[in-house]
Amino acid sequence: MTDYPMTPATLPPTSALPPATVALIKDMLAVPCVDKLNLEILQLVARAGSVRSAAIKMEVHPTTVRRHIQDLGDSLGVALLETLRRGTRITPSGWAVLALMSPSVQQRDVAQARV
Repeated sequence: MTDYPMTPATLPPTSALPPATVALIKDMLAVPCVDKLNLEILQLVARAGSVRSAAIKMEVHPTTVRRHIQDLGDSLGVALLETLRRGTRITPSGWAVLALMSPSVQQRDVAQARV
């Protein structure tokens, strides 16, 4: 199964989602029960462009990546990946989660990239 490329350029504005959904996602991301590893895996999928590419970088099977993202979606109560006939893509809710991720996770990634 081939994954469709995903890029931040395709990120819909959070204004494309209902305000109640954005508020819910913000609240859920602030809750400690959200696994930071799963957030980082979602972010890696977005950066890598596909689930398969992220799995190769992580040296795991793509099913493992999908399972982590499914767990994150279950904890947030939203679908983060959409399965298509020829792959998967991040849903608008998934992009909203990425846009609303805690700045500390994003800042750490920037710092690691500079090293």
